[in-house]
Amino acid sequence: MLIYIFRHSDAVNLDNEIGLDGDKYLSFAGRQKACEVAKKMKILESEFDVILTSPLTRAVQSAEITANVIGYKGEIKTAKTLAGTNSFQKFLHLILKHSDSENIAVFGHAPDVTLYANKLLNRTSHDSLFDFKKSSFCKIDFNLDKN
Repeated sequence: MLIYIFRHSDAVNLDNEIGLDGDKYLSFAGRQKACEVAKKMKILESEFDVILTSPLTRAVQSAEITANVIGYKGEIKTAKTLAGTNSFQKFLHLILKHSDSENIAVFGHAPDVTLYANKLLNRTSHDSLFDFKKSSFCKIDFNLDKN
């Protein structure tokens, strides 16, 4: 199974109108960056069987932009597990629920996406391979039979 782990794109700053972190939406620059990344994915002919995203607006918007650019026709599913501060075990459980899919896209937040990617590769915080910047992603070939 291939798991694509994305960190959402750049969001607007908190202000008087946007008082809660969960209400932040993508900035203009964030939308452009998400579109650029998705265009590169389309060139690489990346396809997804399922797209899972945090229910927070900036992650949903990042997932929607990516889906639109690459021509994804399926449903974008929200998962509270991806909203932040959830354990790797809950993340793994979410992935296992979609074990019939060969290509899974997951949109989430830092530092969780970093933790999930490293744990999928059996890495610790001491030998971490990832430090996700906004609008970044990795692709991991994950063997379900070994887990």
